[in-house]
Amino acid sequence: MQNRGSEAETAIALIGDLLSALGASPLLAGEVILRAQSLGVDPLRVLAFRLDLTLAEVYGCAAERLGFAFSEHVSDLVTPAEFTPLPLSAFAGMRSLRARVGDEDVLFAAPDFATLVALGRSLAPDDSLRGRMCIVPPDAFARAITRHCAPRLMRQAVARPSGSWPGPTARIGLRSPAAVAVLGFLALCLVTALVSPFGLYLVPAALISLVLLIPSAFRLWATFAGPRARPLAPERLLSDAELPDYTVLVPLRDEAHMLPQIAAAIRALDYPPEKLDIKLVVEAESPETVAAAARYTDDPRFSLVVVPPGKPATKPKALNYALPLARGRYVVIFDAEDVAEPDQLRKAASAFAQWPDIACLQASLTIDNADRHWIARMFAAEYAGHFEVLLPAIGYAALPMPLGGTSNHLRLAALEDAGGWDSFNVTEDADLGLRLARMGFTCAALDSRTFEEAPLSWRSWHRQRSRWMKGWMQTLIVHNHRPLRLVRELGLGSALAVNIFIGGMVVSTALHCVFLAALLLSVVGQLATTGSVAPQSGLYILILLLGYLGAAAASLTGLRRIGRRDLGLYLFTLPAYWLMGGLAALSALWGLIRNPYYWAKTDHAGPARPHYAREDLAAYTRRGPGSADASAPGE
Repeated sequence: MQNRGSEAETAIALIGDLLSALGASPLLAGEVILRAQSLGVDPLRVLAFRLDLTLAEVYGCAAERLGFAFSEHVSDLVTPAEFTPLPLSAFAGMRSLRARVGDEDVLFAAPDFATLVALGRSLAPDDSLRGRMCIVPPDAFARAITRHCAPRLMRQAVARPSGSWPGPTARIGLRSPAAVAVLGFLALCLVTALVSPFGLYLVPAALISLVLLIPSAFRLWATFAGPRARPLAPERLLSDAELPDYTVLVPLRDEAHMLPQIAAAIRALDYPPEKLDIKLVVEAESPETVAAAARYTDDPRFSLVVVPPGKPATKPKALNYALPLARGRYVVIFDAEDVAEPDQLRKAASAFAQWPDIACLQASLTIDNADRHWIARMFAAEYAGHFEVLLPAIGYAALPMPLGGTSNHLRLAALEDAGGWDSFNVTEDADLGLRLARMGFTCAALDSRTFEEAPLSWRSWHRQRSRWMKGWMQTLIVHNHRPLRLVRELGLGSALAVNIFIGGMVVSTALHCVFLAALLLSVVGQLATTGSVAPQSGLYILILLLGYLGAAAASLTGLRRIGRRDLGLYLFTLPAYWLMGGLAALSALWGLIRNPYYWAKTDHAGPARPHYAREDLAAYTRRGPGSADASAPGE
């Protein structure tokens, strides 16, 4: 006990000495040590946040006080060969590197406070090891890795998924029987939709009913699945001391104007800053965004990962590039326009602790600029049905969950086991959800929201939706590459659900566009020639109305849950919105054939959104974009 008391007194004295050297009151030493002990983190990291300093400043001062050489960077004289023996999995936890610099062996080290103090005590001033040791801040190793190991990181980023996943990736393109089957079925549906309104045929009528009504029934099932089919909410939120390190990946390209917003949203998170590992993952071909992101690295939470140029130029490849550097137990992806509820990470960590069998939690995405444009209103209604109704029901039924592109929280171990993201799939999120399910992992919806912006122009919406449609086609092809294996891994019911859900979003949307246009032409022709509408046209109109029913019911329920019942009136324009979706599906089909890996970037408006101007970001996210009681979703 006496030794422990002596160690504590020594630590307080040394922290007090550092505080004085850094221009602060040494009386804060006890507070720093107490917080470090309660959180289970390094006192040097606490010190950086307490004094609003960089880790380099704190480590540099500590090294000087203890008589060690210091550098902000691992020497440029280090060669890539120094890193070659290390597996990629060792990069995130790297705290030392022995390298040959000139004629000497130098040990670059970023020890924690206790180790640094012990080294300072045990090594005499004339000790040769002290002379060959250089202290660096912990993030210096990540910078050295991306500087010296970029080709290796790029190779693994492109090659993923790896891990334990033995199946194909979207790189197979159209060179598989599954591609022929998927595209052939889509072509059959389109031809059938084009000719069937001009005559009642049993087989065409059955096919159209199947493609339009089964996805609708799927949505109706989700709508009426009951109160148990709701997002998971942990019974107890973990304390600061219980929370683990959490990595936040923010992929960025040509989005310098969005950085103030995403940085403010992340800083508003109710999570100990000492335990946040926020990586701004920026494409090198976006120099303005790289420069803007670099300005945030003075905050010890933030680090910059610059992804070198290379094909495919996709978001999943950028995420794979940064993944080996993630040091959190859990990982979440936020896009540049995302504003998550402040307690979302704490909720996710608490849910992971309560349900250890869950590998991924998908937060709800909620549109907060729905009042700006008709497209945004329809987008908000669609998102409400998808994230507030459909995905929670899928999670409740333990079906494979096609994830959303952002706010999916993952156990790092499960993500690495699944091989990361498919760099060639332009909806890497949906593919990852299915791959996790096929490997035996469980996904669920999380009772937390992330606010996003909807596209405000037809062009922006069309580019985004065409990319999604193309990616869903890729996902269908990849996971139906060996259909018997899919059934064996998921079971027949889950395999059918995957194809109904993802296939329905592609095939039924495309079929609707062609079918509605052909039906209108047929009805106009009948009225012009006979003055009446044929019975089969009435049957087809009924099929269309029933097809709209499932989407409308899910959207109405979702809108109630987010406090935006007022948007329900716009669902009468659903046929027009589906026509836009059909055009996007046809464009996606052409893109899949012509340029399958092209990533159509979505433009973001940014600071004009309502929450950006609000001083109390936390209050806004608790209340939500619709009404004062939206944070308590009820029927």
